[in-house]
Amino acid sequence: MRYTYVASWSVVDGVGLPEGVDAIELAASANSRFVLTRDPDSLLEPVDRSIAFRDAIARGMKGENVGDLHAFAESRIPEIVEQRRRRPETLLVQVADGDVDVEIDRERSPVRHGCIICWDVIDKGEIAQRHEAETEAMKTALAVESRSSPRFRTLASDVYLTTDDEVTVYSFSMTGTARLSVMTPLDGDAANRVDTRYRTILESRDLETVRHLSALQADTDSDRLRQFLYGWAALEVFVNRAFKANRCACEALLRAGKHAAVQKHCLGQAGAGRGGDASPVSGRFACVAALVFPHAERDEGLDDYARFCMAKNARDDFYHGDVTVDADLPASDVAVLLSKYLGGYLEFSAASSCDLP
Repeated sequence: MRYTYVASWSVVDGVGLPEGVDAIELAASANSRFVLTRDPDSLLEPVDRSIAFRDAIARGMKGENVGDLHAFAESRIPEIVEQRRRRPETLLVQVADGDVDVEIDRERSPVRHGCIICWDVIDKGEIAQRHEAETEAMKTALAVESRSSPRFRTLASDVYLTTDDEVTVYSFSMTGTARLSVMTPLDGDAANRVDTRYRTILESRDLETVRHLSALQADTDSDRLRQFLYGWAALEVFVNRAFKANRCACEALLRAGKHAAVQKHCLGQAGAGRGGDASPVSGRFACVAALVFPHAERDEGLDDYARFCMAKNARDDFYHGDVTVDADLPASDVAVLLSKYLGGYLEFSAASSCDLP
């Protein structure tokens, strides 16, 4: 039997649609697609219907007389849509499908009003996990496109089934759980760039950790401390991977000492009596900065290196027990650096025909 997984997130910060454009398909494959949209109604219609059924079932269990279950659900769908429209937001919607081994007892769960309602026939969490890598890759690709720290707020998601004779099956379970935004409008070629980055990030095994940590950092439900720690971890892993994959070129750039970030690093190391050294992560960042943006303005190189070192010091202070106020943590700086240098590195790798690490 086929399943369809639909998930949506409100793009709280990071990227937005150009004026006059209501939707952009960011990526599409045989089994998964992503759409950035202001008008998600058609994509979320199955989810809205499932929410309406769930509401009707819950009311019935409380003893409320809802009458005909299907009629009540149909009457609730316009309300659900209207509630969403009251908050005009840009949404990221993922629609994915695949096969699942499920048998439906048509006698116990007959077709009514063109669909089947049943209980606990699928593990929705397991199906969502099948597509977790795709979700992480897309969020990371959008983070690279953004000029600010991206945040996504989880909205509605669900899984429904389709039988061989095209009947929709809704499965329910008895268990359940009860800042200033800067949006970057996507330009005309943004969807192509995001699609390319999405595929590269998804397919690169050694960027798997960066992808996963970046998606966690972008989760708007996380507090600032978690956003900072996830973001820093993603940035540090990326810097080490990029340095390792281009060690000879990076060490040559360190010896040349022409890039502003490299000069600043070497100066600091010399003051500590160590000389030019790529052992500390700050040295590796300086090398990666010189590799990815060799022609960066001096002030830009110095500023990025300083922000990286400030973030590293904040990380060190936290691990050493010197806890600062969460609001003072440089979470946004970390997100901007990760976005900038991961994006630059992907372009560098593509231009030089080098495989990602």
